[in-house]
Amino acid sequence: MYIMEKTAHCYKKKILMQNDKYYIILWMLLAFSLSYCRADNNITIKGFNQTAWQRDSLGCLRTRESMGKVLQSNMNVLIGHSSSELKAFLGSPNIIHTRESVTIYTYFLEPGRQCHDKNWKEKGYTECLQILFFIEKDKIKVMDLIYP
Repeated sequence: MYIMEKTAHCYKKKILMQNDKYYIILWMLLAFSLSYCRADNNITIKGFNQTAWQRDSLGCLRTRESMGKVLQSNMNVLIGHSSSELKAFLGSPNIIHTRESVTIYTYFLEPGRQCHDKNWKEKGYTECLQILFFIEKDKIKVMDLIYP
């Protein structure tokens, strides 16, 4: 940082070396704390195969059926995470529905209309086992299973 100091008829730069050190240390601490917090917010669930879940994007391969039970039994791990963290963990939801201040992410867990009808979105919801995440203020609040 520099301060212009007026002396007689000219200005000269006065270097504030000590304050520069403090600013550098503060910026380093801030950068470290942000990167440290970011790593803690990733969702991890023991016994959950994230790759297999995302590969079965519509639930047609029946891979997601048993994995839905793993998610349900680990609901406490998921509550409080952001929608972007959920998408990074599970992939894009099959259906996104927003009503007032709540957004609902729906993921299909088993085969239904979505597996054999390409126009299933226009015809409405598919009747199959689904897992729903209720998101309010960009944080997961509740999770529920919907049975056909």
